[in-house]
Amino acid sequence: MPAHSVMPAPAQPSPAASAVDDSKTPDTGSATVDHIEKADVLVAGSLAIDFSCDYAPLAQHSTQVTPIPHTSNPAIIGQSLGGVGHNVAIAASYVGSSVVFCSVVADDLSGRAALSTLQKEKLSPGGIKVLSPSMGARTAQYVAVNDAKKDLVLAMADMGIMEMPEHDLDFDGFWDPILRRTQPNWVVVDANWSCGVMGKWMAAARKYGARVAFEPVSTAKSTRLFSKGKSAGLRPVVGPSDAVPNNIVSLATPNKLELSAMYTTAREAELFESAGWWRVIDALGMTGADSHDRLVAITSAALVDEGIPQQSIQLLPFVPCVVTKLGAQGVLLTQLLRPGDPRLTSPDSAPYILARAPADDLIGGVYMRLFPPAEVLTHREMVSVNGAGDTLLGVLVAGLSMDAKGERRLEDIIPIAQSASVRTLKSPNGVSEDVRGLATMLQALS
Repeated sequence: MPAHSVMPAPAQPSPAASAVDDSKTPDTGSATVDHIEKADVLVAGSLAIDFSCDYAPLAQHSTQVTPIPHTSNPAIIGQSLGGVGHNVAIAASYVGSSVVFCSVVADDLSGRAALSTLQKEKLSPGGIKVLSPSMGARTAQYVAVNDAKKDLVLAMADMGIMEMPEHDLDFDGFWDPILRRTQPNWVVVDANWSCGVMGKWMAAARKYGARVAFEPVSTAKSTRLFSKGKSAGLRPVVGPSDAVPNNIVSLATPNKLELSAMYTTAREAELFESAGWWRVIDALGMTGADSHDRLVAITSAALVDEGIPQQSIQLLPFVPCVVTKLGAQGVLLTQLLRPGDPRLTSPDSAPYILARAPADDLIGGVYMRLFPPAEVLTHREMVSVNGAGDTLLGVLVAGLSMDAKGERRLEDIIPIAQSASVRTLKSPNGVSEDVRGLATMLQALS
């Protein structure tokens, strides 16, 4: 019984030895899916040219940490291939998962450079839709301005190409055949897509028996999972009828700000008043001071005061596994368990069982666990913070997708994913190549 989802387990294809063949580059705008084999993971998300601008104060201003606004600042500027989807895909491939990456670029200088770099990274460009600049498309670019401690001060993202409507992207003609052919175990969807296209990705994943992991990207875009979008009459990606066991999303990886935004949007959409939500929450029976004290014991008083564990619990009926990235505070795992899950009766798991549902045919209980950071880095050790969360998700999904029997547990994978994230923090790249060194450890999990 899969420990990472409360959805009925779909039939899982056998992992292929290789997901890609780099023998040819796709023609502009055409889908060359014949050379893309079956995959463990399909990642659908942004591909961008990333610029990292690290403030480097002159000697006479060495104590100045933050760049000065409204003027030019000395900096060290690096350029790399990035985008949330790209980073997740490359991290998953580094630890041995067979990956198909799907995104969109323009037929411009940046787009051609991105396709060339993908091949060097051994990610097939066959899932990349190429659009003509005559359509108003520009390859995505992201500029991060960091202070002297490498903490983000300001970022500028030109992701308009990801916002293009479905009829311009030809989802059914280009990406649906790739999903049908590759039959991935997991599909990762990042929130850079418009609501309509994101909904298409998730519906297609469900159609082909894959589980969906959602990466919220930012506070503004995280709300797209529960919002109706700009088009009148457009249904939300996740609505009142999409509660367990009919959930569309199996896993989400927000940071604390994105978690709060998702919670607020779901509440305003009245999802917490739906029959499906009440069915799950009532089964858990968590009320009163006892639940508050238990949350503090499992996490911390500070996190409970911020409402982080409470918000993750409220989202569980629609997203049965929430992995919240807390930076220096670590990672919080909040997960619905099925009836009969061994953790419900295991002495080793007892400290992390927040609630048990008595004799319920749908819900067994809630597992909550706070994982401390794998390593606390000084600002001198931190080279870039931009891809750390993407690296974490890539390794998490890779670990889950390698498990044909459904026996792997996220609590065993998370520490490895945290170590991968630390390696990226120490690297100038969007994802550190040192992540490859964790592949053996991940593959050895029972």
